[in-house]
Amino acid sequence: MTIGGWIILVFLLLALWGWLAEERNKERKKAEIEVARQKIYALYEEDPKRINNPEFQKLFKTYWTWWQIRGEVLRYSPRICAACGCALSWRKRLHVDHIKPRSKYPELRYLKANLQILCISCNLAKSDYDGDDWLEVVAKRRKAFRKVRKVKTRNRNSE
Repeated sequence: MTIGGWIILVFLLLALWGWLAEERNKERKKAEIEVARQKIYALYEEDPKRINNPEFQKLFKTYWTWWQIRGEVLRYSPRICAACGCALSWRKRLHVDHIKPRSKYPELRYLKANLQILCISCNLAKSDYDGDDWLEVVAKRRKAFRKVRKVKTRNRNSE
């Protein structure tokens, strides 16, 4: 091998070494960001009312978005409706529902423990109801919706 070949080889090795060091730094930064994200979320879980503090809210939103939290709930939950028990698929619309509604409990809007997976009909029937007997209320409302649909269908057919 000529001196020119050796110089090129050394140059390529140095470039590869620099690229590997850069990749290691990227991985280290990703790990640091993930640790910071988890610490921020742990603080929020400790006291959800902290989200009302504008400074904490700004800090929280730099690390978390609604879509990220929703994605984690979908990733780690079984694909079964919490109300009716029907199996959900990607074709059937999945709804991530707030157990305690955002309208009444805005500080709980990002809390994973306050989120559940419902099918579209159960979520629409639940609406913003937040009582402990919500399963019974959803069942009654779904039954009422079905009756209304049947009456509308009958009226159309009789015309």
